[in-house]
Amino acid sequence: MTERTFVNERQLDRMPVHQLLEMKSRIEKLIQVRIKQEREALFLKEIRSYEWMIAKSLNGVPHANGGSGKKKSRAGATPRYRDPGTGATWTGRGPQPRWMREAIRAGKSPDDFLIPTEH
Repeated sequence: MTERTFVNERQLDRMPVHQLLEMKSRIEKLIQVRIKQEREALFLKEIRSYEWMIAKSLNGVPHANGGSGKKKSRAGATPRYRDPGTGATWTGRGPQPRWMREAIRAGKSPDDFLIPTEH
């Protein structure tokens, strides 16, 4: 399917340069207007999409990422080890604290720092 043209090639060939330049200028301005309109339309479409997701998440409908939109809070890990000198604790997760590394190098056992469980 070909696009409809208002000026055919023969007419363009016969036009004086000043008319061609004027037509070129008008076409460039029209192109800029159309680009701006399309950008604005796309921007509004994206905003409406975000508004829809926000409205749905506030009504309890799951988010686009599959979650409920609310962060689930977890209970913190219970400390398993305590430094008797400073009272500092460690859960046993993550890097071993300096106070425990130094005590182990000095000959102590990790079991020496276990916090008794209340069962």
